[in-house]
Amino acid sequence: LWSLIEDVLDDHTTPAAVGDDPYGTDDADAVVFTSPVQPVKLATFDVTLSSSGCLNAWFDCDPDVDWDEFEDHVIFNAQLGAGTHTLSTLVPDWVTVGPTAVRFRVDSHGTPLTGGTLFDGEVEDYAVEITVDTADLAVTMSAPPAVDPGGTFQATVTTSNASGPDAASGIDLIVDLNSPFTPCSWTCTGSGGASCSATGVYGNSYAIEDVVDLPVGGSTTHVLTCAVASDADGDEFSYAYLELPAHVVDPDENNNEAEALTSIQATADLSISVTDGVDGIVSPGVLNYTIEVQNPGPSDVFDPVSY
Repeated sequence: LWSLIEDVLDDHTTPAAVGDDPYGTDDADAVVFTSPVQPVKLATFDVTLSSSGCLNAWFDCDPDVDWDEFEDHVIFNAQLGAGTHTLSTLVPDWVTVGPTAVRFRVDSHGTPLTGGTLFDGEVEDYAVEITVDTADLAVTMSAPPAVDPGGTFQATVTTSNASGPDAASGIDLIVDLNSPFTPCSWTCTGSGGASCSATGVYGNSYAIEDVVDLPVGGSTTHVLTCAVASDADGDEFSYAYLELPAHVVDPDENNNEAEALTSIQATADLSISVTDGVDGIVSPGVLNYTIEVQNPGPSDVFDPVSY
C-alpha cells in the first residue's frame, strides 16, 4: 500500500473485489490473509506499507456490495509505519458465510470513508471467503438408574467428533441437573488430541459448564460426582447438550443432546428396641418401658409407624 496515489470515487465493491480499480489494473498486492475468515474468530492478515500512513479497513459482512453498516468498519485510522504489520479483527457472529470483499485504505491523515478522492495514498480491495468448520459432533450421558437419598450420584458425559470432516473448537458442553444433586464436582480427560478443563465444580446455573475442542477422531470424558440430598425422592432427569459457536456447523444435530433418568429410592436401616431397665419387679408396682427407634441411614425416613 501507498505505492501509488489512487482516487476511488465509488464507495461500493463488486463480488470480484475490483471496485478499487478505476483504470482496470489490479494493484492489490499489499495484504496477505494468514488465517481463515470465520464467524466469532480472529481474522489475521499482514499489511505492508511502503511508508508510514493511516490505515482504515472494511469487511462487507452482509455481503451487500457496500460497507454501510457500522460493524463493517473493522480498522479505524490505525497509525502504522513503513514495513509489514500483523493485524487482526474479530469477525462478527452474524456474518454471511461465502464470498465477500474487504477494502483497505491508507493515506497520510486518515480518511474513514470507503469512497471519495484521496490526496495521497492508495485503496486496495480483496476477495475473501468466509468459511465455517463442519463436524459431526455427538454427546452421550450415562447415569445410575437409581440412587439413595443421602448417597452419591455419578454420571459420565462423553463428547466426540467421530468423522469431521473438520476439527471443531470452542464447543460449549452444558450438563443440567435438578436441585437434589448438589454439591457437585467433576473431572475431565481428552483423547485423540481433544481438550477440556481438567476439573470443575457446580457453576452458577449448571452442574457442568465447559468448553471443549474436538479434532477429528477426538473425544472428551467428564465424570460428574454429586451428593444426593437426604430428603430427596422421586424421579430426576439429567440433561447434557452441546452449544455450537457460529463458526461450527453440524450436519446432524440430533445427537447433540442426551438425557438420563435416575430414581431416588429411600434406603434406611430401621431398628426398634424396648427396654424396661430392671431385672424384676415386686407386685404391685410400676414398670417403665423405653422404646427407641433408630435409623443410621443413609436416607431420611418420614412418619415411620410403630405398633
